[in-house]
Amino acid sequence: MLLTVLVFFNGPVWTMAATISRLRLWLALLFLLLIAAAFLVSSTLSRVRPILRPDAKQPEDAATLIGTPFETMPDRPRRVT
Repeated sequence: MLLTVLVFFNGPVWTMAATISRLRLWLALLFLLLIAAAFLVSSTLSRVRPILRPDAKQPEDAATLIGTPFETMPDRPRRVT
């Protein structure tokens, strides 16, 4: 919320946006979008990578599923590496 107030309702920012060329403005937005995408990809990979390891399945994991709808689901097949 504070960022919205400081950026979108700030006079000098609107003045700069009015004087900058359209191409340069789109390039700046593309740069910010690339930074956001890189952050999302890196954080998603760091969270998903341990799940995808072949040794991620532990015997005690099956005990935590007892009494849930997932209790009767078969385990996913192991990858052949």
